[in-house]
Amino acid sequence: DLRDPVVLFSSGADNITPPQQALNWITKVWGSEQEVKNQNQVIVYLLHENIRHMGIFVSDKVAQKEHKGIIDSVEAVGYLSPGLYEMIIEKGDPRYSDKEYSSRFESRTFDDIRALDDTDLDELNFFPVVPVSYMNTQMYKTFLRPVVRTYFNKWTAPFVKMNNSQRVARYVFSDMNPAMFFFKVGGRQVSENRVRASTDNPFVMLEEDLVGFMGDSMEFQREMRDASQEFIFKQIYGNPFIKALFGTSSFDSDETEEKVEIAKKSKATKIDKGGFPEGVLRMMVAVAGVDNVFHHTELSAIMAIAKSDSKLKKFSAKEIKAIISEQSQILDWNFKDSLKSLSILIKNKKDRVEAIKLVRKVAFSDFNLSSEEDSLILEMEKILEI
Repeated sequence: DLRDPVVLFSSGADNITPPQQALNWITKVWGSEQEVKNQNQVIVYLLHENIRHMGIFVSDKVAQKEHKGIIDSVEAVGYLSPGLYEMIIEKGDPRYSDKEYSSRFESRTFDDIRALDDTDLDELNFFPVVPVSYMNTQMYKTFLRPVVRTYFNKWTAPFVKMNNSQRVARYVFSDMNPAMFFFKVGGRQVSENRVRASTDNPFVMLEEDLVGFMGDSMEFQREMRDASQEFIFKQIYGNPFIKALFGTSSFDSDETEEKVEIAKKSKATKIDKGGFPEGVLRMMVAVAGVDNVFHHTELSAIMAIAKSDSKLKKFSAKEIKAIISEQSQILDWNFKDSLKSLSILIKNKKDRVEAIKLVRKVAFSDFNLSSEEDSLILEMEKILEI
């Protein structure tokens, strides 16, 4: 039921929600990139190489680059043609822009997502989890919950709360512990009279070695914990007996030939319907995406033209996006015939000249006219007899 664009940000170094998990659901919901387009959906994913899970949310470098890039592109993403894209953020060129980073959206296929993982067969082990969890919940509600409610009530709950291990570990070193008074007074005096030791002080060197050792130890512990949890999980839910008892499922797309045929017929009937707005937006989308890459500057140019051109500014942003989505699907269905029908959509010679000017403005917005863009514009001029 998603209608707004979806933006996904994941990292290869994230061991909690890696790219395989963050993106694999796309292939199961839509089945193919063509189905994404048929559903007028825009999906953009952004991958980081080495940031950890928490770093995705709190890293200053990520905030300055990826977060800012996503936020700055929120409006532009709405003008993308329906489909699957990877957002690439690179250092900006100071010759053309004062922005530190520039972004572009490259078309991707479901095979690109699948290439991030070996297979999704390991996910089959998760299907028995649902019925097993439901069974455990029902058993708890029936046999254990009455006992728990008997022993944990409004009189015993405060005691249990105060003696929680996480709380006790902090209470021990707080002012609640009288023995900490001496550390409180002594710590203040040490802080006021502290003299920083030199870097070659043996205790400073020992401290650094210990910090490094503890970091490596925690990393080793994390890896061992993850490996053991994965092993235990597979032994339980990958067990043939559990699978036979609770069943498995598979990842089947609901895309049918009938749905595809209906979508094709819908596009065929609209290929020569409309006027200047439909024609010029079809041209701009075609040129911007002819190399399967939409640059942020190209999308910004389309937005600016839609807001300033006398024949387009009467449409709201929502209506412009709807027209772009429709024209993108028509281009995707039959690129060659959709170009030929431009002469039907834009009949007036003056409008045709204006349309080519606007298209060239989009093409030159990234200060680089590619050979594909140049060839396509020349073809459009020929079709429009300019």
